Amino acid sequence: MEILVLYDNTDSRCQEIGHQLEHHFRKYDVKTCHRVSDLITRLMAIGTWNKVLVCIVSQRTMLNELKTFRDSYPELKLVLVLPNQEEQTIKMAHKLEPLFIGYLNEDQHALTTVVERILDRKNKRIERFHQ
Repeated sequence: MEILVLYDNTDSRCQEIGHQLEHHFRKYDVKTCHRVSDLITRLMAIGTWNKVLVCIVSQRTMLNELKTFRDSYPELKLVLVLPNQEEQTIKMAHKLEPLFIGYLNEDQHALTTVVERILDRKNKRIERFHQ
């Protein structure tokens, strides 16, 4: 199982959450990207099967970029961390159909718990498939 983490490396809040995820999920293959274009390049090379994508969004403009990206990769398990709880930001985020939405200013325990559950379910399905 691979976890892809997209975050703006110029925003300290995003960096902190990105590093927390890398540390928390160190037993998994965690790859980080800092731009949507880099993420697309990586996915074209490795595919989307068995991947969880955590996007830590620092600005609403990143959501616009993700919309175009998401249309091409609807099967990817998506988890979002948003910069704020403004109505427009939340509407844009829901269009991406994430499994979970969190916020930069919240405790990230819920985020790690959701990602763990996604990984556990994925691993159980893979085990059943191989039996």
